[in-house]
Amino acid sequence: AIAETLIEAQLFGSKKGAFTGAENQQGIFQAANKGTLFLDEIGELSLNAQVKLLRVLQEGVITPLGETKEIKVDVRIIVATHRDLLQMVNDRSFREDLFYRLAIGVIQIPSLAERNNDIPELVSSLLEKINSKFANDRDFKEKTMSVAAINFIAHRYWRGNIRELENTLLRAAIWNPSLSILDIDHIKHAVIQQKPLSIDFNLPKNLDEKIDELICNDIRGYENDTNS
Repeated sequence: AIAETLIEAQLFGSKKGAFTGAENQQGIFQAANKGTLFLDEIGELSLNAQVKLLRVLQEGVITPLGETKEIKVDVRIIVATHRDLLQMVNDRSFREDLFYRLAIGVIQIPSLAERNNDIPELVSSLLEKINSKFANDRDFKEKTMSVAAINFIAHRYWRGNIRELENTLLRAAIWNPSLSILDIDHIKHAVIQQKPLSIDFNLPKNLDEKIDELICNDIRGYENDTNS
């Protein structure tokens, strides 16, 4: 989420005057020295920034912008991404050497569709979080979930995974503040429906005839509007 022009300063720090508006700033690598640094959405990192990150991982040193002296850092790196980094390596949008530097211990987190058995416990945990959030609201009753609603949730495909499920539960809760039990209809109503595009991208066999037909229809429509 960091702008390309600021990524180096954010990661490695800067010296006052290194660029317009630059101040003496400690980078996050230096702040995390002897600790752990978590970088989310690593697949969004530009190739230029990947090179600089690789150098830190290989040599354990950083050079703040505007400085000439290297600073040694000892940082454990944990990264996350929703992208297929191996495919990105094949597409040459992610450096292979950086990938193998990072992919020492890999955890593949399954989607919600692969964790049906966990959904009742997950729903309970999310509702507890929602109830806690509105605990001081006198018009809000603490929520539980009906069996039918849990079954609906367990058998629905949540494309947005836990984020989508949590936001759906939150909508259902705040749209029904006076109810204690959320039922299947409350959840269905709170689900954001994603409508597929209904555009026909197939060109007609005789394109010239189709164009003439559309022009004629427009002319007829104009004549009808004029007559009326």
